[in-house]
Amino acid sequence: MKKIIVSLLSIFIFFTAFSTNAFAATPKYMAETHGYWESGSDLCGKTWAFRLYRDGDFVYRAWVQSEDGVDWYYINGYEMVDPSSSSCNDNGGSPWLKIDGRWYLFNPGGKLVKKEGWEWSANAGKWMYWIPGNYGLATNESKVIDGVTYYFDSNGYMK
Repeated sequence: MKKIIVSLLSIFIFFTAFSTNAFAATPKYMAETHGYWESGSDLCGKTWAFRLYRDGDFVYRAWVQSEDGVDWYYINGYEMVDPSSSSCNDNGGSPWLKIDGRWYLFNPGGKLVKKEGWEWSANAGKWMYWIPGNYGLATNESKVIDGVTYYFDSNGYMK
């Protein structure tokens, strides 16, 4: 009974800790704690999927944190988002994916690019703001940053 309570408390703390940084709308799992990565011919070649320990099901849409707790990956329609493999992902090989209304950037191999703060987009000639701890672009929202309110459009650019 004590082990069950400790396990439930650990899971509660894990999800509570990550729910405050705006990943909240999408489920989150940790590799080696909640499940494991799997690849195979039935999963579109070199693309990876994440299978849960509790029931053996594949995750459909969720964030998965690496077992060392450093990196984040996103499962989009059973497959890990990987810009270098466009055959299975519905993002068409683009490194950008809109998740829960925010734009996120991924490296080849599927690792979330972890940027924070202001960035100048030379292509658009506009500023973007990467939300600290969330790593997504402020999108279709206003943010108070250092006491000043800024507005961002649907592409993540400051208005």
